[in-house]
Amino acid sequence: MKIANRILNILVLLLALGAATGSFFLFQKREQITKGRQMMSEAVVKTVKTIDPAAKISVEEMSIAKPAADLAAPLKVLEDNTKKIVDQRNKIAAAVAEISNAVMGWSGDKAKKGEEFADYAATTPPPPPAEEAADPKAPADSKAPADPKAPANPKAAPAPKAPAAPVETLLEQNTKMVVARGKYYIDRNLKVQNGINRLVDALKGKRISPADFTPDGDKNNQKLVANFDALLARARMFVHRYNSFETHLSKVAKALKFKTKPALSHSLSNGVFDKNLKVHMAYTRAFAEEKEKLEKENSKLKTEIKDLNDQIADLTKQLRNEQKKVADRSNQLEKARKEIDRLKDIIDPTWREREGRKGDKIVVKDETPLLRKLRGKVTHVNEKFGFVTVNLGQNNEFEDIKIDVDTGKQVPTKRKVGIPTDAVMTVATSLEPGKADYVCRLVVLRVGKDATIANIVANGGSRMPKVGDIVFFSESDVKQMKEIRNAAKSDKSDSAASAKSAEDALLDM
Repeated sequence: MKIANRILNILVLLLALGAATGSFFLFQKREQITKGRQMMSEAVVKTVKTIDPAAKISVEEMSIAKPAADLAAPLKVLEDNTKKIVDQRNKIAAAVAEISNAVMGWSGDKAKKGEEFADYAATTPPPPPAEEAADPKAPADSKAPADPKAPANPKAAPAPKAPAAPVETLLEQNTKMVVARGKYYIDRNLKVQNGINRLVDALKGKRISPADFTPDGDKNNQKLVANFDALLARARMFVHRYNSFETHLSKVAKALKFKTKPALSHSLSNGVFDKNLKVHMAYTRAFAEEKEKLEKENSKLKTEIKDLNDQIADLTKQLRNEQKKVADRSNQLEKARKEIDRLKDIIDPTWREREGRKGDKIVVKDETPLLRKLRGKVTHVNEKFGFVTVNLGQNNEFEDIKIDVDTGKQVPTKRKVGIPTDAVMTVATSLEPGKADYVCRLVVLRVGKDATIANIVANGGSRMPKVGDIVFFSESDVKQMKEIRNAAKSDKSDSAASAKSAEDALLDM
């Protein structure tokens, strides 16, 4: 019994020791739980305050002294803010995906979706270090042997392992890609801006503002489009001017009859363009030099013509003075002639009838001066018998000038003259200086009222006349007519003298 009590006491003692030990461990566990709850409360409050500084939450609201039901409100704030972050992250990821697709030109199956960027857990976990990646069942001695000179130290700490390279998430990769692409487009935008402004400088237009190339400028690109339209209009203006210039050169070449036409098309190389333009300019320069030479000659001729006109004016003035003197003398002569006629009437009243004058009207005996002014035309040609018909007859009227006895002025008048039966005439194609051409001579055969028949005189250089040829009395014709008449008078006088001598001889017998 005594032994049983001892055993029982020992068991009670052991239980007491066990209970004390358990109580100690439970107290330590409670301390750990309380401290962990405190740390968790502080972390939750800090997280909520970081997400939303205006959030009303404190550590006391999540202390371990609070019942579990009171934790719902602060945890709800954490849950709401976490949801906001997730929504914002999803929107940012969708925007990144859209920007990536736009920047990289992805579409269809290649296009990225916002969910892929939003899923942080979708990335491949980092690979284990090389040592851990080895077979865990492999024996320890399978590793590289240690340095034999190194002192044995079984308790020595293992050598530090190199940190594994961090693995980028899909969002990080695409964000870097978008940033790099954005920098490329910014650089490209600056180069485009510089290139456009250099083009504007070349076209002498209005420079485009750098603000038009930035998102902070004209957000609807209206100014940029307007600037590009103005630049395009100026470029079209230069193209139009170029085409007009080329057309002008072609017209000049055609008008001046250049041997080659200028080809200045847009498709020509600079060398060919410059060569063609130099050829055109050479022709133009030669034409200009020839024009300048002709202008100098023309100016010289104008000066000479002016001098000649001055001389003609002087001679005309002198001629008028002489004509005035002649008119005065003619007037004096006419007055003297009238006075002579008056005196002759006193001396011999019958002298007018004996000289073929009736009153003051003079009957022209010698018609040769008027014949020199007479003109006619061949109206018919008979080549077989060698005669022609002329539209001149017994009464031919033509315009003439006479001197007024009283005033001495020239007065237009009409003259009448008939073709003599012994007339000799000349035929020519024209009487204009430089165009006159001798054809033949005619001898009158029969004179009618309005027409005359004449024989063609064949001699050296003559040819058959044609209808329409000019008929006139040349100086040689008039001279020949006078010679024929004088010879006829001489023959008549000789015949009369012979008859007188014969009559005297008969009377003397």
